[in-house]
Amino acid sequence: MRALGHVPALDGLRGIAIALVLSVHVGDELLPGGRLGVDLFFVLSGFLITSLLVTEWHATNAISLRAFYRRRALRLFPALFMMLGVYVLVASALAFSGRGDLGSAVTAAGLGAVYVYNLAAGYFGFMSHGLGHLWSLGQEEQFYLLWPPVLILALYSRSRPRFVIAGLWAIVFGLLAWRIWLVFGGASGARLYTPDTHSDPILIGCLAGLLYSFGYATRVPRAVAYLCLGTSVAIIATLVEVNSNHHMFGRPLFATAVAIILLSVTLDHRWWFTRLMSVRALRGLGTISYGLYLWHVPIFFAVGWEFGLPLSIAVALLSYRFVELPFLRRKTREPRAALVAAGATTAAARSAKDRDARWPLLGSAPPSPARPS
Repeated sequence: MRALGHVPALDGLRGIAIALVLSVHVGDELLPGGRLGVDLFFVLSGFLITSLLVTEWHATNAISLRAFYRRRALRLFPALFMMLGVYVLVASALAFSGRGDLGSAVTAAGLGAVYVYNLAAGYFGFMSHGLGHLWSLGQEEQFYLLWPPVLILALYSRSRPRFVIAGLWAIVFGLLAWRIWLVFGGASGARLYTPDTHSDPILIGCLAGLLYSFGYATRVPRAVAYLCLGTSVAIIATLVEVNSNHHMFGRPLFATAVAIILLSVTLDHRWWFTRLMSVRALRGLGTISYGLYLWHVPIFFAVGWEFGLPLSIAVALLSYRFVELPFLRRKTREPRAALVAAGATTAAARSAKDRDARWPLLGSAPPSPARPS
Protein backbone atom coordinates (compact mmCIF):
# COMPACT_ATOMS: atom_id res chain seq x y z
CA MET A 1 0.00 0.00 0.00
CA ARG A 2 1.07 3.60 -0.61
CA ALA A 3 0.41 6.38 1.93
CA LEU A 4 -0.80 9.75 0.70
CA GLY A 5 1.15 12.66 2.13
CA HIS A 6 0.44 16.31 1.57
CA VAL A 7 0.46 17.09 -2.16
CA PRO A 8 0.56 20.88 -2.70
CA ALA A 9 -0.67 20.53 -6.29
CA LEU A 10 -3.97 19.12 -5.04
CA ASP A 11 -4.56 22.35 -3.13
CA GLY A 12 -3.86 24.19 -6.38
CA LEU A 13 -6.40 22.05 -8.24
CA ARG A 14 -8.91 22.91 -5.54
CA GLY A 15 -8.12 26.55 -6.27
CA ILE A 16 -8.88 25.93 -9.96
CA ALA A 17 -12.17 24.30 -8.96
CA ILE A 18 -13.38 27.27 -6.92
CA ALA A 19 -12.26 29.67 -9.66
CA LEU A 20 -14.41 27.73 -12.15
CA VAL A 21 -17.40 27.87 -9.82
CA LEU A 22 -16.95 31.61 -9.29
CA SER A 23 -16.81 32.17 -13.05
CA VAL A 24 -20.27 30.63 -13.47
CA HIS A 25 -21.85 32.68 -10.71
CA VAL A 26 -20.29 35.85 -12.10
CA GLY A 27 -22.27 35.09 -15.26
CA ASP A 28 -23.01 31.96 -17.30
CA GLU A 29 -21.82 33.67 -20.46
CA LEU A 30 -18.31 34.18 -19.04
CA LEU A 31 -17.40 30.48 -18.84
CA PRO A 32 -20.40 28.13 -18.91
CA GLY A 33 -18.09 25.14 -18.48
CA GLY A 34 -17.12 26.52 -15.11
CA ARG A 35 -20.02 24.60 -13.61
CA LEU A 36 -17.77 21.54 -13.92
CA GLY A 37 -15.74 23.00 -11.07
CA VAL A 38 -18.13 21.22 -8.71
CA ASP A 39 -17.37 17.93 -10.43
CA LEU A 40 -13.66 18.67 -9.96
CA PHE A 41 -14.35 19.13 -6.23
CA PHE A 42 -16.20 15.80 -6.22
CA VAL A 43 -13.35 13.89 -7.89
CA LEU A 44 -10.87 15.45 -5.47
CA SER A 45 -13.06 14.52 -2.51
CA GLY A 46 -13.40 10.90 -3.56
CA PHE A 47 -9.66 10.61 -4.23
CA LEU A 48 -8.57 12.19 -0.94
CA ILE A 49 -11.07 10.51 1.36
CA THR A 50 -10.37 7.07 -0.12
CA SER A 51 -6.60 7.52 -0.04
CA LEU A 52 -6.63 8.78 3.55
CA LEU A 53 -8.86 5.95 4.75
CA VAL A 54 -6.59 3.36 3.14
CA THR A 55 -3.58 5.16 4.64
CA GLU A 56 -5.20 4.88 8.07
CA TRP A 57 -5.87 1.19 7.48
CA HIS A 58 -2.24 0.67 6.50
CA ALA A 59 -0.94 2.59 9.54
CA THR A 60 -3.26 1.15 12.22
CA ASN A 61 -4.79 -1.99 10.65
CA ALA A 62 -8.19 -0.43 11.36
CA ILE A 63 -10.38 2.53 10.43
CA SER A 64 -12.27 4.41 13.12
CA LEU A 65 -15.58 5.65 11.75
CA ARG A 66 -16.11 7.65 14.91
CA ALA A 67 -12.82 9.49 14.42
CA PHE A 68 -13.52 9.93 10.71
CA TYR A 69 -16.91 11.55 11.27
CA ARG A 70 -15.54 13.69 14.07
CA ARG A 71 -12.85 14.99 11.73
CA ARG A 72 -15.42 15.70 9.04
CA ALA A 73 -17.61 17.55 11.54
CA LEU A 74 -14.68 19.67 12.71
CA ARG A 75 -13.87 20.46 9.09
CA LEU A 76 -17.36 21.18 7.77
CA PHE A 77 -19.76 22.27 10.51
CA PRO A 78 -18.23 25.46 11.97
CA ALA A 79 -18.01 27.45 8.73
CA LEU A 80 -21.36 26.17 7.44
CA PHE A 81 -23.26 26.99 10.62
CA MET A 82 -21.62 30.41 10.79
CA MET A 83 -22.73 31.21 7.23
CA LEU A 84 -26.26 29.87 7.79
CA GLY A 85 -26.59 31.83 11.03
CA VAL A 86 -25.67 35.07 9.30
CA TYR A 87 -27.99 34.20 6.41
CA VAL A 88 -30.97 33.70 8.73
CA LEU A 89 -30.21 36.90 10.64
CA VAL A 90 -30.11 38.93 7.42
CA ALA A 91 -33.26 37.20 6.14
CA SER A 92 -35.00 38.02 9.42
CA ALA A 93 -34.07 41.69 9.13
CA LEU A 94 -35.33 41.78 5.55
CA ALA A 95 -38.56 40.01 6.49
CA PHE A 96 -39.30 42.47 9.30
CA SER A 97 -38.84 45.30 6.81
CA GLY A 98 -41.24 43.61 4.40
CA ARG A 99 -38.63 42.65 1.80
CA GLY A 100 -38.24 38.91 2.23
CA ASP A 101 -39.82 35.55 3.01
CA LEU A 102 -38.44 34.39 6.35
CA GLY A 103 -40.15 31.02 6.20
CA SER A 104 -38.48 30.07 2.92
CA ALA A 105 -35.11 31.29 4.18
CA VAL A 106 -35.35 29.30 7.41
CA THR A 107 -36.46 26.20 5.52
CA ALA A 108 -33.55 26.47 3.10
CA ALA A 109 -31.09 27.00 5.94
CA GLY A 110 -32.49 24.00 7.80
CA LEU A 111 -32.19 21.79 4.72
CA GLY A 112 -28.62 22.96 4.24
CA ALA A 113 -27.74 22.42 7.89
CA VAL A 114 -28.76 18.74 7.75
CA TYR A 115 -27.27 18.23 4.28
CA VAL A 116 -30.43 17.32 2.40
CA TYR A 117 -30.84 20.39 0.20
CA ASN A 118 -30.05 18.32 -2.89
CA LEU A 119 -32.82 15.85 -2.04
CA ALA A 120 -35.38 18.61 -1.51
CA ALA A 121 -34.40 20.33 -4.76
CA GLY A 122 -34.07 17.22 -6.92
CA TYR A 123 -37.02 15.17 -5.72
CA PHE A 124 -39.46 17.85 -4.54
CA GLY A 125 -38.51 20.92 -6.58
CA PHE A 126 -37.58 23.12 -3.62
CA MET A 127 -35.64 26.24 -4.61
CA SER A 128 -34.36 29.22 -2.64
CA HIS A 129 -32.41 32.38 -3.34
CA GLY A 130 -28.86 32.44 -2.06
CA LEU A 131 -28.47 28.84 -0.87
CA GLY A 132 -28.92 26.76 -4.00
CA HIS A 133 -25.23 25.86 -4.02
CA LEU A 134 -25.70 23.79 -0.85
CA TRP A 135 -26.91 20.89 -2.99
CA SER A 136 -23.26 19.87 -3.53
CA LEU A 137 -22.53 19.80 0.21
CA GLY A 138 -25.46 17.46 0.71
CA GLN A 139 -24.16 15.24 -2.08
CA GLU A 140 -20.73 14.98 -0.46
CA GLU A 141 -22.08 14.40 3.04
CA GLN A 142 -24.29 11.56 1.80
CA PHE A 143 -21.19 10.10 0.16
CA TYR A 144 -19.35 10.34 3.50
CA LEU A 145 -22.13 8.36 5.16
CA LEU A 146 -22.09 5.51 2.64
CA TRP A 147 -18.60 5.04 1.21
CA PRO A 148 -16.39 4.70 4.34
CA PRO A 149 -18.46 1.82 5.83
CA VAL A 150 -18.46 0.06 2.44
CA LEU A 151 -14.69 0.47 2.13
CA ILE A 152 -14.15 -0.75 5.70
CA LEU A 153 -16.26 -3.82 4.99
CA ALA A 154 -14.20 -4.55 1.89
CA LEU A 155 -10.92 -4.12 3.78
CA TYR A 156 -11.98 -6.23 6.75
CA SER A 157 -13.25 -9.00 4.48
CA ARG A 158 -9.84 -9.03 2.75
CA SER A 159 -11.50 -8.52 -0.61
CA ARG A 160 -9.00 -8.15 -3.39
CA PRO A 161 -8.67 -4.49 -4.37
CA ARG A 162 -9.21 -5.35 -8.02
CA PHE A 163 -12.67 -6.72 -7.16
CA VAL A 164 -13.56 -3.52 -5.30
CA ILE A 165 -12.32 -1.46 -8.25
CA ALA A 166 -14.33 -3.58 -10.70
CA GLY A 167 -17.41 -3.19 -8.51
CA LEU A 168 -17.03 0.60 -8.45
CA TRP A 169 -16.68 0.70 -12.23
CA ALA A 170 -19.88 -1.33 -12.53
CA ILE A 171 -21.70 1.16 -10.29
CA VAL A 172 -20.36 4.09 -12.32
CA PHE A 173 -21.61 2.60 -15.57
CA GLY A 174 -24.91 1.74 -13.91
CA LEU A 175 -25.36 5.34 -12.77
CA LEU A 176 -24.49 6.57 -16.24
CA ALA A 177 -27.08 4.27 -17.83
CA TRP A 178 -29.70 5.40 -15.30
CA ARG A 179 -28.95 9.06 -15.98
CA ILE A 180 -29.20 8.54 -19.75
CA TRP A 181 -32.57 6.86 -19.20
CA LEU A 182 -33.77 9.83 -17.18
CA VAL A 183 -32.47 12.32 -19.75
CA PHE A 184 -34.41 10.62 -22.53
CA GLY A 185 -37.41 10.52 -20.21
CA GLY A 186 -37.38 14.31 -19.90
CA ALA A 187 -36.16 14.58 -16.28
CA SER A 188 -35.75 18.09 -14.93
CA GLY A 189 -32.32 19.62 -14.52
CA ALA A 190 -32.59 19.50 -10.72
CA ARG A 191 -33.43 15.79 -10.89
CA LEU A 192 -30.04 15.19 -12.51
CA TYR A 193 -28.23 16.56 -9.44
CA THR A 194 -29.26 13.95 -6.87
CA PRO A 195 -27.27 11.06 -5.38
CA ASP A 196 -28.57 8.50 -7.88
CA THR A 197 -27.69 10.72 -10.86
CA HIS A 198 -24.62 12.75 -9.87
CA SER A 199 -22.43 10.39 -7.85
CA ASP A 200 -20.20 9.21 -10.66
CA PRO A 201 -17.59 12.02 -10.29
CA ILE A 202 -17.11 11.13 -6.60
CA LEU A 203 -16.93 7.41 -7.38
CA ILE A 204 -14.41 8.01 -10.16
CA GLY A 205 -12.33 9.90 -7.58
CA CYS A 206 -12.64 6.89 -5.25
CA LEU A 207 -11.38 4.65 -8.05
CA ALA A 208 -8.35 6.88 -8.51
CA GLY A 209 -7.73 6.74 -4.76
CA LEU A 210 -7.80 2.94 -4.76
CA LEU A 211 -5.52 2.73 -7.81
CA TYR A 212 -3.04 5.01 -6.08
CA SER A 213 -3.22 3.52 -2.59
CA PHE A 214 -2.88 -0.10 -3.66
CA GLY A 215 -0.07 0.59 -6.10
CA TYR A 216 -1.93 -0.19 -9.32
CA ALA A 217 -1.04 3.29 -10.60
CA THR A 218 2.70 3.85 -10.26
CA ARG A 219 3.08 6.39 -13.05
CA VAL A 220 1.00 8.09 -15.69
CA PRO A 221 2.68 8.44 -19.10
CA ARG A 222 3.12 12.08 -19.98
CA ALA A 223 1.26 11.55 -23.26
CA VAL A 224 -1.78 10.29 -21.35
CA ALA A 225 -1.54 13.16 -18.87
CA TYR A 226 -1.43 15.71 -21.69
CA LEU A 227 -4.36 14.03 -23.41
CA CYS A 228 -6.45 14.19 -20.24
CA LEU A 229 -5.41 17.78 -19.54
CA GLY A 230 -6.36 18.81 -23.07
CA THR A 231 -9.64 16.91 -22.86
CA SER A 232 -10.69 18.54 -19.59
CA VAL A 233 -9.79 22.03 -20.82
CA ALA A 234 -11.63 21.43 -24.12
CA ILE A 235 -14.78 20.29 -22.32
CA ILE A 236 -14.76 23.35 -20.06
CA ALA A 237 -14.10 25.70 -22.99
CA THR A 238 -16.72 24.25 -25.34
CA LEU A 239 -19.61 23.66 -22.94
CA VAL A 240 -22.17 26.30 -23.91
CA GLU A 241 -25.11 25.02 -21.89
CA VAL A 242 -26.12 22.17 -19.64
CA ASN A 243 -27.76 19.84 -22.16
CA SER A 244 -28.36 16.14 -22.55
CA ASN A 245 -24.94 15.51 -24.12
CA HIS A 246 -23.28 17.14 -21.11
CA HIS A 247 -25.09 14.85 -18.68
CA MET A 248 -24.65 11.71 -20.79
CA PHE A 249 -21.07 12.07 -22.01
CA GLY A 250 -19.35 15.33 -21.03
CA ARG A 251 -19.52 14.91 -17.26
CA PRO A 252 -18.18 11.32 -16.99
CA LEU A 253 -15.46 12.04 -19.57
CA PHE A 254 -14.42 15.16 -17.66
CA ALA A 255 -14.39 13.32 -14.31
CA THR A 256 -12.27 10.48 -15.75
CA ALA A 257 -9.79 12.93 -17.27
CA VAL A 258 -9.56 14.82 -13.97
CA ALA A 259 -8.97 11.60 -12.02
CA ILE A 260 -6.03 10.73 -14.27
CA ILE A 261 -4.68 14.28 -13.85
CA LEU A 262 -4.90 13.85 -10.06
CA LEU A 263 -2.84 10.69 -10.32
CA SER A 264 -0.36 12.48 -12.58
CA VAL A 265 0.27 15.42 -10.24
CA THR A 266 0.44 13.09 -7.23
CA LEU A 267 2.94 10.72 -8.84
CA ASP A 268 4.94 13.06 -11.07
CA HIS A 269 6.30 16.01 -9.09
CA ARG A 270 8.56 17.10 -11.96
CA TRP A 271 5.74 17.66 -14.46
CA TRP A 272 5.37 21.37 -15.25
CA PHE A 273 1.63 21.21 -14.55
CA THR A 274 2.33 19.81 -11.08
CA ARG A 275 4.65 22.74 -10.41
CA LEU A 276 2.07 25.18 -11.79
CA MET A 277 -0.62 23.82 -9.48
CA SER A 278 1.81 24.18 -6.57
CA VAL A 279 2.27 27.94 -6.86
CA ARG A 280 1.41 29.83 -3.70
CA ALA A 281 -1.54 31.82 -5.04
CA LEU A 282 -3.40 28.74 -6.30
CA ARG A 283 -2.66 26.80 -3.13
CA GLY A 284 -3.90 29.70 -1.01
CA LEU A 285 -7.08 29.94 -3.05
CA GLY A 286 -7.58 26.20 -2.62
CA THR A 287 -7.05 26.50 1.12
CA ILE A 288 -9.91 29.01 1.50
CA SER A 289 -12.07 27.33 -1.14
CA TYR A 290 -14.56 25.86 1.33
CA GLY A 291 -15.37 29.19 2.96
CA LEU A 292 -15.36 30.93 -0.41
CA TYR A 293 -17.79 28.37 -1.79
CA LEU A 294 -20.11 28.80 1.19
CA TRP A 295 -20.18 32.59 1.20
CA HIS A 296 -19.95 33.73 -2.41
CA VAL A 297 -23.46 32.79 -3.56
CA PRO A 298 -25.43 34.62 -0.82
CA ILE A 299 -23.03 37.58 -1.07
CA PHE A 300 -23.34 37.73 -4.87
CA PHE A 301 -27.12 37.54 -4.50
CA ALA A 302 -27.14 40.37 -1.96
CA VAL A 303 -24.71 42.87 -3.51
CA GLY A 304 -23.84 41.63 -7.00
CA TRP A 305 -20.61 40.00 -8.11
CA GLU A 306 -18.63 43.17 -8.81
CA PHE A 307 -18.48 44.14 -5.15
CA GLY A 308 -19.31 40.65 -3.96
CA LEU A 309 -16.20 38.94 -5.37
CA PRO A 310 -13.60 40.82 -3.31
CA LEU A 311 -15.98 40.80 -0.33
CA SER A 312 -16.38 37.02 -0.63
CA ILE A 313 -12.61 36.51 -0.70
CA ALA A 314 -12.19 38.73 2.36
CA VAL A 315 -14.95 36.91 4.26
CA ALA A 316 -13.50 33.52 3.24
CA LEU A 317 -10.08 34.56 4.56
CA LEU A 318 -11.61 35.63 7.87
CA SER A 319 -13.66 32.44 8.01
CA TYR A 320 -10.57 30.31 7.48
CA ARG A 321 -8.44 32.21 9.98
CA PHE A 322 -10.94 32.58 12.82
CA VAL A 323 -13.57 29.87 12.28
CA GLU A 324 -12.08 26.96 10.34
CA LEU A 325 -8.41 26.92 11.35
CA PRO A 326 -8.98 26.56 15.13
CA PHE A 327 -11.08 23.46 14.50
CA LEU A 328 -8.65 22.11 11.89
CA ARG A 329 -5.90 22.27 14.49
CA ARG A 330 -8.05 20.29 16.92
CA LYS A 331 -8.59 17.72 14.20
CA THR A 332 -4.88 17.25 13.49
CA ARG A 333 -4.10 16.86 17.22
CA GLU A 334 -6.08 13.62 17.42
CA PRO A 335 -3.81 10.64 18.28
CA ARG A 336 -5.12 8.57 15.39
CA ALA A 337 -4.75 11.43 12.93
CA ALA A 338 -1.23 12.06 14.15
CA LEU A 339 -0.34 8.39 13.74
CA VAL A 340 -1.64 8.31 10.19
CA ALA A 341 0.08 11.58 9.38
CA ALA A 342 3.37 10.22 10.67
CA GLY A 343 3.26 7.61 7.99
CA ALA A 344 2.81 10.20 5.25
CA THR A 345 4.97 13.20 6.15
CA THR A 346 7.64 14.37 8.57
CA ALA A 347 7.10 16.39 11.70
CA ALA A 348 9.42 19.11 10.45
CA ALA A 349 7.34 19.56 7.30
CA ARG A 350 4.17 19.78 9.36
CA SER A 351 5.55 22.46 11.65
CA ALA A 352 6.77 24.52 8.68
CA LYS A 353 3.31 24.39 7.13
CA ASP A 354 1.73 25.40 10.43
CA ARG A 355 3.80 28.57 10.68
CA ASP A 356 2.42 29.87 7.37
CA ALA A 357 -1.13 28.56 7.67
CA ARG A 358 -2.92 31.51 9.24
CA TRP A 359 -3.30 33.63 6.11
CA PRO A 360 -3.19 31.14 3.21
CA LEU A 361 -3.03 33.67 0.38
CA LEU A 362 0.14 35.06 1.96
CA GLY A 363 1.62 31.84 3.33
CA SER A 364 1.74 28.24 2.25
CA ALA A 365 -0.44 25.21 2.75
CA PRO A 366 -2.48 24.49 5.91
CA PRO A 367 -1.07 22.36 8.72
CA SER A 368 -2.86 19.16 7.78
CA PRO A 369 -0.35 16.84 6.05
CA ALA A 370 -3.02 15.37 3.80
CA ARG A 371 -5.62 18.07 3.67
CA PRO A 372 -9.20 16.87 3.19
CA SER A 373 -11.70 18.29 0.79
